[in-house]
Amino acid sequence: MSSALRAAVERAFGTAEATGWSARSLDRVLAGLHLVLDGHPDGQPVRRSALHSTLGVSSGTRAAKVAQVLHDLGLLVEDTTPTMRSWIDRHCDALPAGLGVDVRAWLVVLLEGDPRSRPRSSSTIYGYFGRVRPHLLTWSATRGQLREVTEDDVRAVLHQLRGHRQAQAVEACASTSSVNSSEGFFQL
Repeated sequence: MSSALRAAVERAFGTAEATGWSARSLDRVLAGLHLVLDGHPDGQPVRRSALHSTLGVSSGTRAAKVAQVLHDLGLLVEDTTPTMRSWIDRHCDALPAGLGVDVRAWLVVLLEGDPRSRPRSSSTIYGYFGRVRPHLLTWSATRGQLREVTEDDVRAVLHQLRGHRQAQAVEACASTSSVNSSEGFFQL
């Protein structure tokens, strides 16, 4: 048994005890550590993509726990893009360049938070973007950057909406306030 595998097994036992993993979970994590680290060069970090490849897609919880153990030991290298970041990149790349940069900054702050705001859930991000996307596409015909969207532009859009659709659009626009200024991109 390599020293890395030995350290990982010890760490897995400690984590299982500290966090209350079931005996079955611990057994699955130990088996996963053996699969990942057996034959792996001792002390060399493990790429997350290799971990998922070795353990398979269907091993979600086990893979997460194995990754946690390896991360705690400094043996995990993050080489994958989180799903939400891929979604943000894909949707912002589809926008005109000037708008895409600003919208990406807004969505990343929503995803990760910043000193003035907490991270938001994926469903909140999907909702906010979905509420402003049609207007972004309309504005892109005459605006090169999001900062060029005027208060009158925003008011014209909000004036067309009613009820909960209007309230949700206002909320989405207000969520931009944490990006780059106290007033946000969409100034009301």
